[in-house]
Amino acid sequence: MSMLRHESGTRHGATQAQVRHVLRLLRRPHELATSGIALALCESLDVDDPVEAVVLSLHQIFNLRTQTGRRLYDAIRLCDVEGLAAKEVANEMGLSLRQFFRYRREAVEALAVRINGLTPARRTLAS
Repeated sequence: MSMLRHESGTRHGATQAQVRHVLRLLRRPHELATSGIALALCESLDVDDPVEAVVLSLHQIFNLRTQTGRRLYDAIRLCDVEGLAAKEVANEMGLSLRQFFRYRREAVEALAVRINGLTPARRTLAS
């Protein structure tokens, strides 16, 4: 699996914590624009807006025509993009809180795999 390069030149992979941090920054676009992960997504998708790059990546990862794909996407969209509380999202999705966290964890893992598949030159993953 290819990974992004840290500024020092060493290879690094996006951790789930870093991906969750980027997702939290979706509601703060000015901060998201400084994220190495978001910038790598912009570069890979050839878009200028980091929010658009993250959302486009989510659309590419999940098959929205399947129930599982839709649930994975909705877990991220409702919680991270729209900023709803986890309990509220679980209720809206008709899931237990435990099921919601399971879907969200799987969605974050899928996004990390997508990010770690990118290979832009000397990109930092800090934040």
